[in-house]
Amino acid sequence: MRHPSDSHHVLPVVVRWLGFDAAIRFRLFKCERWYESQVQLVQSGGVPGEQKLGCGLRTEVDPGPPVRLAFSWGGGILDNWYGIVFDPTGNVLKVNDATQARQVSMLFGGRMTYAEHVWGPWYFCSFT
Repeated sequence: MRHPSDSHHVLPVVVRWLGFDAAIRFRLFKCERWYESQVQLVQSGGVPGEQKLGCGLRTEVDPGPPVRLAFSWGGGILDNWYGIVFDPTGNVLKVNDATQARQVSMLFGGRMTYAEHVWGPWYFCSFT
């Protein structure tokens, strides 16, 4: 029988079992309030504040309209990166449709290659 203090070992097993999608949702859940504060700050004319540990490496702003923010979670090879995007319109999903991708692919100073809706105005996106 496991001791209750060993419960911190359960989360990595659950994330591995549920897959990457669960990890994305968990990280967004953990950081959503901070992301919302940054969205409100930018919408009121401010600039994003210092990064919160565990919530991203940097914040990219697309002034729009509408204002969109991307919170970089890191990258892959060379200049590739991925993260959470705030898009109140949901238009970032157009990047997944070859006939509409050009409308949104150059947001945030990099070529967006993929978008997946997480919940509300939040999307997991990858860039190159």
